[in-house]
Amino acid sequence: MYNKERKNVIIMIQLEHRILLWLQKHRTEAGNTFWWQITQLGYSRVWLPLCTVLTLTPLTNGFRLQLWTALLIQALLIHVILKKSLKRQRPFEACPEIIPVGKRPKDRSFPSGHTCISFVTAFIFLQHVPIAGMILLILSCMIAFSRMYLGVHYPTDVLGGFIFAVLIYFVTTGLFVIL
Repeated sequence: MYNKERKNVIIMIQLEHRILLWLQKHRTEAGNTFWWQITQLGYSRVWLPLCTVLTLTPLTNGFRLQLWTALLIQALLIHVILKKSLKRQRPFEACPEIIPVGKRPKDRSFPSGHTCISFVTAFIFLQHVPIAGMILLILSCMIAFSRMYLGVHYPTDVLGGFIFAVLIYFVTTGLFVIL
């Protein structure tokens, strides 16, 4: 059974490489510039000030607490625990044919922190400020795609970031229903 599972993993990685190489083949200068700018919106240095400003507006304390708790859990879970323990190589490290656009990230690949922080924020806003949440949800999808387009994340990294965002959202929603 071990050999069959290993073979399936290899097939999956090859498929992910093909997807990223296909995206790379269809890049344009305008697309590179556009998706580079979109990916910049996925950094915590963008989300944290944005959330600070938005939580200073007249919203409920529960919203503020849920948002900041989710951001803290996201930072600890993704960047301190998962990326450091799983140590998945970036696509451009594992497949030399993949050429990233822009600066090469130095941390590990799985899961996508950009995807996680943007989606968990969007979900919480959907719950409390639906119009802003819809806009953030669209932006989150764009940020997730940008990570693959730029060659810095595998599709499963992005999927993992999304799944962890959903889990963090439900954990924080459950916490604040109890409180």
